[in-house]
Amino acid sequence: MLHQLSVKFQVPVILLFVCSQLVSQTLQVPGLISPSDQSTHQVLGTRLKWNLNSEATSYTLRIYSDPSLTKLVFKDNQVNSTSRVAENLQYNTVYYWTIQAFNSSRNSLESKAWSFQTMPDNPNAVTSHPRLLITQEDLPRLQSWANANNPIYPAFKQVLNTAIQAYDAKFFPGGIANPNWPDIGNTTWSAYVTESYAEFFAFWSLIDPDLTQRAIHAQRARNLLMYVIDQALLGPASGVPFRDPGFMTYDRSRVYGEGCPLTVDWIYNAKDFQGKDILTKQDKAKIRTVFLRWCEEQLTAYNHPTPIGLINDKQIQLTNRWILNNYYSGHARNMTFMSLSIDAEDDPEINSNLHYSALGNSLRSYIFNATGAWLYGQYAQYEKPDIVAADYNIPNFGLGMGSGGLSVEGSLYGLSIGWVAQQMLALKTAGWADETIIGKQAKLLKSNYWSLLMEGMLHQIAPEPYIPPQATYYGPIYPVANYGDLLRTWVTPELMQLSAPIGLIDMKLANNPIRLNQCRWFSWNVLQGGAGLLNYRLANTWSGSNATDALYYFLLFDPAAKDPVDPRPDLNRTFFDPAFSKILSRTDWTGNASWFNWQCHWTSINHQSGDGNQFEFFRKGEWLIKERSGYTNDGIGYTSAFHNTLGLQNTQPANLQWYEAPTIERGGQWTQGVNAGDPYVITSIHPEFVYATGDATNLYNRPNPFSANNASTDIEFASRSIVWLKPDHIIIYDRAKSKVPDRFKRFYIQLTATPDVSGKSMHVLTPGGQNVFLSNLLPENAVLTPSVAENINALAQEEFTTHQLMIEDPANPQDVRFLNAIQGADGNVSADSVLLIQSDSGTAFEGAAIKNTLVLFPKIWGELLKTTSYIIPNHITKHIVTGLIPYGGYQATLIPIGSLCRVELSPGNQLQADSGGVLIIDHSLTDVKNNKFLDSASLEISPNPFQANTQIQFDLKESEVLSLYILNSNGQKVQTIFENKYYPKGQIQHTWTTTQIAAGIYLVLLQSGQKVLAHAFVCKQ
Repeated sequence: MLHQLSVKFQVPVILLFVCSQLVSQTLQVPGLISPSDQSTHQVLGTRLKWNLNSEATSYTLRIYSDPSLTKLVFKDNQVNSTSRVAENLQYNTVYYWTIQAFNSSRNSLESKAWSFQTMPDNPNAVTSHPRLLITQEDLPRLQSWANANNPIYPAFKQVLNTAIQAYDAKFFPGGIANPNWPDIGNTTWSAYVTESYAEFFAFWSLIDPDLTQRAIHAQRARNLLMYVIDQALLGPASGVPFRDPGFMTYDRSRVYGEGCPLTVDWIYNAKDFQGKDILTKQDKAKIRTVFLRWCEEQLTAYNHPTPIGLINDKQIQLTNRWILNNYYSGHARNMTFMSLSIDAEDDPEINSNLHYSALGNSLRSYIFNATGAWLYGQYAQYEKPDIVAADYNIPNFGLGMGSGGLSVEGSLYGLSIGWVAQQMLALKTAGWADETIIGKQAKLLKSNYWSLLMEGMLHQIAPEPYIPPQATYYGPIYPVANYGDLLRTWVTPELMQLSAPIGLIDMKLANNPIRLNQCRWFSWNVLQGGAGLLNYRLANTWSGSNATDALYYFLLFDPAAKDPVDPRPDLNRTFFDPAFSKILSRTDWTGNASWFNWQCHWTSINHQSGDGNQFEFFRKGEWLIKERSGYTNDGIGYTSAFHNTLGLQNTQPANLQWYEAPTIERGGQWTQGVNAGDPYVITSIHPEFVYATGDATNLYNRPNPFSANNASTDIEFASRSIVWLKPDHIIIYDRAKSKVPDRFKRFYIQLTATPDVSGKSMHVLTPGGQNVFLSNLLPENAVLTPSVAENINALAQEEFTTHQLMIEDPANPQDVRFLNAIQGADGNVSADSVLLIQSDSGTAFEGAAIKNTLVLFPKIWGELLKTTSYIIPNHITKHIVTGLIPYGGYQATLIPIGSLCRVELSPGNQLQADSGGVLIIDHSLTDVKNNKFLDSASLEISPNPFQANTQIQFDLKESEVLSLYILNSNGQKVQTIFENKYYPKGQIQHTWTTTQIAAGIYLVLLQSGQKVLAHAFVCKQ
């Protein structure tokens, strides 16, 4: 027995010894880096990457065309790095590849096979010139416009004459390059931008009615272009004109970067009077060399896709909000234009063994990075998140952060979205805007986003223009509901760069006449000076040295088209951007309209202010309450005091940067992406009022997980609920609590004239003769302090605000509520009385009553209503109760007490709140807008909370035609489970799997006609 035990013991020991020897003799199998397994739309020159094996000295790469790995199409057994460009690939084919590590004595097993699919060839790529923004097919039409019968043409010709004068006097006097070149060739702004003049002459070489002048224009364009190229060809050199490493990546390239590639495209085949090429083979070779470097520089320039080099890959950081930054937009446009400007015959493969599409192996290779990385990200952020999630087969969290129609970088830098439209137009005219070729991101061309953008622009402008008394030379200008960094408070001429390319897309697609009219009307009437100074704006092109603006006027306005008509009366009166959380609402589109706006957006990138919960009010042609606008270089203008929101004192972090000091000093919100996260927003839009709540707690706090001393997180909560009672009253309820006592908490508004304060009331008589009344109801010991508005650096031109009102409890309570009622009124109208109403039992609610309407807010945001009661005078017949569960059911009981009425409110089945958690109680019950319960069914969800899937069960007392939706916490539909489907009575179960939604609180909504039933659930995935 003992002998048998010994034998049984030795066998596994021997096996273990053999296994350990095998392990020691085998290298670790390399792992995949990129492209991601099962990626699609990869180029034939795809670079394959794998993990480094520190013991390996070489690798063997094998590529197969079949999943069984029997059809080998490429093998390289001497790869000395951890990446290799594939060879011998075909279009529109799935490939499988493996990697194996080797050294002098050992090797790894062959890795598992990873797959990718190559993109189809592009048979529709335009090979003729011009092909950027315009095509050969466009030329006869454009040439027919170049005559005096075109209202635009005389001013457009004047721009040409001025350009010729500058060329002859400044650039090439006597036909010789000026040794004192007028363009300083820097990285920012120059009075004479060489490439802009070149672009302008290049365009005229295509359309001048005097055929003898076309070659002359083309030669001018060539001379200017090659001056830049010859300098750049000498290589990068810091501070040297046209050679600075930032020349094609910094400010100048954002605004003028299209100039060089458009010039190349538009004079590519131009001939001189002897029939010789104006742009020679040698010229094109130089241009290609410079464009190759400039494209390569875009890959690592400030704001770029990561990881660098990947295309159409899920590893690309699509939730990076810097995709929406103006630099990113400029780089993407410039790379697109340069890579499409030169023909294949002038762009041979640098490495003849590799396909031209291998990144950097040709200039044309960069079009795949421009579309597969840059545009891949832009589509993810500008398109609606549910659409992107479906198209890319990824979760929708973090997508579509700029998809709502308003610029996330504010009014000034919003024009950079026009560069995205310009990029899409060029892809269309060059034959590359095809989702079957480059991927789903090509859909951005026809996206509804551009309609939202135009509607948002129209909603941002005041009803009518005005002529500033101290600057009448501007002509009529439209005030704007501005936000973010700003230089001027009106619609400036540069916004042609935004409206025009959208209109040109519409002209090319010929499928959206409504939006085309909007673009033309905006460009004709709304830009500085209006229609009366349109020709002046055009003729004055060279004051900004931007040729593209002038070209846009000529291209956008078809002289045979009807005059554009004002599109605004056909728009809704309220515009809400759910991605950026901004409301723009007005009573009508006339000059007598009242106009309210509010915002509480994320702040993660440049040019965004700490303006969460900012509101403004415009009435009968002038601002009553407005932000104090400017371009802040010192950080002061970003702080709350200038944005009609709360200033809340926080803990000073140890590592405070100089530009952050104003945030601490003034109790501001943290910008530049260092705050604790995004705000939470919920809204409700009604014909008679607009409601919003912004929980801005995250914006006021700056966490630091690595060092408590460097954190600033003392704000326990900070939220604002606001209701605009159309047309003249605004009720604002603020909640703020710090974690420690004796921290200031202040309410600010900016005003347009001197405020007169009496106790807890304020009155302003505006420059236009209107009244602004403010009644402070909370806190009880509030002190109202008026002052002259601070002159921030740099204050926007034609800024309207002159004074400020600050409200605070000087005792600095740890927990405070502000309740303020604001009224705008004509000069002969007195203030309406305002009543403070507070609940006397149950869940605490507070609010204000004006005339016959009461607005109530929960004292603690997020606290669920169990029951509450309050007493009101009998003249109040309408209640707007906020802060309830979206689509929640409630029971209201009205108990008369003489001249008073007790109201008891509790959960029930009588009335239902709307998607914003707002319940309307109307005593007359004649205009009750509340949704009614679907009382013939019950609804349950189990499990709840859950991660992957859950059972939705509903019991029907009778047969129904039903729809089942999933809504987010804002009441917005995120998924349709089924719609208008017949079910017999009985118990119905539906299994729902959560795909492509983020963790959070959601509602399942069962609907039959106008009746609904809702149930909240929590998804933990």
